[in-house]
Amino acid sequence: MQNDIEFLQRLIIEAPAGIAVLRGPDHVFELVNTRFEAYTRRSKAQLLGRAVKVVFPEIADQGYISLLDSVLSSGKNFVGNAMEVTFTDDAGVDHLIYVDFVYQPTFDAVGHADGIFVLATEVTQQVHARREVESLARDLRLQRDRFQQVVDVLPQGIAIGDATGAITYSNAEARRIWGQPAVAGGVDEYVEYGLWSIDGKPLAPSEIAYSRSLLKGEIVNNEQMLVGNKEHGTRIPLLQNSAPLRDEDGEIVGAVIAFADITRLKELERQKDDFLGLVSHEMRTPLTTIIGNADALTRHGDKLAPEAIASAQRDIRADAERLQQIVENMLALSWVESHREIELEPVLLNRLITNAVDDHRRRFPEREIVVSAASDECVVDAVSSYVLQVVGNLLSNAEKYGPAGDPIEVTVSREKGVAVVRVLDRGRGVPGREAAQIFEPFYRSDGSAQRAAGMGLGLSVCKRLIAVQGGEIWCSPREGGGSEFGFSLALSPE
Repeated sequence: MQNDIEFLQRLIIEAPAGIAVLRGPDHVFELVNTRFEAYTRRSKAQLLGRAVKVVFPEIADQGYISLLDSVLSSGKNFVGNAMEVTFTDDAGVDHLIYVDFVYQPTFDAVGHADGIFVLATEVTQQVHARREVESLARDLRLQRDRFQQVVDVLPQGIAIGDATGAITYSNAEARRIWGQPAVAGGVDEYVEYGLWSIDGKPLAPSEIAYSRSLLKGEIVNNEQMLVGNKEHGTRIPLLQNSAPLRDEDGEIVGAVIAFADITRLKELERQKDDFLGLVSHEMRTPLTTIIGNADALTRHGDKLAPEAIASAQRDIRADAERLQQIVENMLALSWVESHREIELEPVLLNRLITNAVDDHRRRFPEREIVVSAASDECVVDAVSSYVLQVVGNLLSNAEKYGPAGDPIEVTVSREKGVAVVRVLDRGRGVPGREAAQIFEPFYRSDGSAQRAAGMGLGLSVCKRLIAVQGGEIWCSPREGGGSEFGFSLALSPE
């Protein structure tokens, strides 16, 4: 029997958990083991026969003494998990630990709770480890959220998929291009997007860049294709790059694709082709006239009648001026599109209008031009050469499309802090549906193309030149037929 008691005592003393037995309402220590001494940083000599509140005054404000009182009075046990407790050692240094513990009441012969059995296990390392994991998880969520925010503002579509081909992530631009969320399912379901080569040939799902990266491990760079936009029912041209995603063993576990909407680039390509075609056409005609007339004058000038020579000279001059206007418009547009800074200065608008009208009359002496200007000189903040070029282009436009016998009217007026210039003709007019496009580069309506040659560049140049001077330009139908082209510039402070 004695051996059994000694064995039990040794088992308690050497137990890998803190054990203590408290007796009576003051919670006097009757038994403590080695691990409990280590947890509390008190020796057995300091603990046995003494009350908890005497040995551990530092825990009075931590709620544990009142918790012991509650267990003893209720006779119900208490289980605490990862409870924080601070003990002060003999040197006055505080030590914070976390413990899982049980307060189990003990009972006397008549069933009254007369003591508490304490079983405690320190879990400080586990708590720190868990908190570190939680902190890492928060950091990962934060990084994921930041990644989502960054990728969602990219101007390229991004899509990532798993080994089955199912898209597991897509950003906002990708969904805008598709006109829908990512299609559910693997590669075979990609037919839902609508897939074509850049020249319009239908593509099987396995033929597109993403699928080739996923299925064959290809890295695809700068490949173009068309994808359907479900929302608008259109085809969007894409420039795409894709690559496989591999695990540490090199096995393909997914793929990623980045693709950009190149609709604007394709439009610029079309405009460039149109521009080259127009330039070659518009320059070929006057050059042919100039070269032909020059050749005739060179070869046969001494045999030609004076009237024929004068006619050839007029043709050469007219077509040379036409080429000059084309070149000046191209240079002006290039200058403005390069965003170079300009300096505005006060200029006399009435005088500029007079100069532009005189120049037009010199070139087209048969055309009547009626000028109506404000009696007071309009001083505007502008660039003289830009204003001259705009007025010259508007007069040329009226010359092309106005009936030969009708005058061109030019008015200059003051209106609410701005000077307004209007050039009016009696031509075919501009339908409302064309008014929004007529100032776009190279735009020419079918009716315009049939009535007069041109590149569709002059009005676009007017719009750019007026805009960089802080003004506005417009086109509207004229009462009684014809068109009004007008622009406004700010009056200089007086």
